[in-house]
Parts: sequence; structure tokens; C-alpha cells
Amino acid sequence: MKQNQFILRVGAWSAALATLCLIIQFAIGLSIGAAIADLSSYAPNVVVNLIQAQSEKIKWLFMFDDIFPVLYFAAFIGLYELLRERGGILARIALIFGALTAVADFFENSNVLGLVGAVGVAQTIAPEKMFALNIIAQMKFLFTSVTVFLFGACLWNESRLRRAASIVALIFVPVNTLAFIVSGFSLVRIFGMLALLVLTALVLGKSEE
Repeated sequence: MKQNQFILRVGAWSAALATLCLIIQFAIGLSIGAAIADLSSYAPNVVVNLIQAQSEKIKWLFMFDDIFPVLYFAAFIGLYELLRERGGILARIALIFGALTAVADFFENSNVLGLVGAVGVAQTIAPEKMFALNIIAQMKFLFTSVTVFLFGACLWNESRLRRAASIVALIFVPVNTLAFIVSGFSLVRIFGMLALLVLTALVLGKSEE
């Protein structure tokens, strides 16, 4: 079955724009500093202090993070279009988990923005809200690992570019897991995401030539 060149083109451009979006988010995170990690804290007072000090930057960060899942899911659709014949059921499962990743990302973002609003009104956060936020974040990264692993497995063929993308995808999965245990791997995970998005843009761009 012939591949839809329009979908491949949109997927390539979406991956490229998602790369730019992630770089902007990274820059905003750098401007906030190491305290950005406090957003994942279970201690309400820690999160309240961060939001009170950096509310505007956090709003900008999550505004771009609302755009990000739209872009990377469009890139996932492009990958599915490229791999649907070769990957079969694995490619379909990857796309389903890609959709779950994007949905979890939106839920996470809406919860964070809700916390920003709550702190502005009540100056406090219920502990259970922090627990729920962390559960959503962990589910998002779990779905991400499944998506990346399956697409990575489907990508492997004789093309050097696709092999490179496949290898980076398979390496990303343990890095994504380690980022929950070792704080230093959070930065490695971001660079891994950037590499994956750039390679996805190149793979889809080359496929639609």
C-alpha cells in the first residue's frame, strides 16, 4: 500500500517543531534553575514556594508543554504511516501508546496549571493533588517508553539513518527509567528526546522525498 506523502511531510515538520518547542521549554527550565525539580515534590510547601517565586515562568513553560504533545503525536502518526506495513500490529500498538502519552501529558499540564491557580487563591496545595500529579507523570513516561521502544523496533532496516534512530530509541528506554531513580539522568533524558525528535524529522523527511 502506498504511503501518504502528506502525512509523512506533516509528521516530519511536526517533529522539527516539537524539537524547537522542547528547546524553548529547556531554556525556560534553565532560567528557573534547579528548583524546577521541586514541581515533582510530594511536599506541598516546597511546591507552593516554587510556584510563588516562579509562577509566570511556570505558566510559559506549560503553555509550550501544551503545544508539545500535539506536535509529537503528529510525528507519531507520521511514523505509523511510514511503518504500518512493515511494523504491523507493533506499529498500531505504538500509535495507541503514543496517544496515551499525549493524553497523560495534557492531564499533567492541566494539573500543574491548576496548582498554579490554587496557590494564587488559597496559598496552599492539598497533598493528594501532588500525589495524583506524580502518578500522572509516571504514567506518561511509562507510555512514552512503550511507544519509543515499539517504534524503535519497527524502524530497524538497512538504512543507516533508520538504524541510528532505532538504536537511539532503544537506548532511550532505560535512560527514561533511570531518570526516575537518578536525578542526573533527567538531563540525559531531555537530550535523548531531542535526539529522537531530530532523527524522526530526518527519517520522515527522507521518506517523503
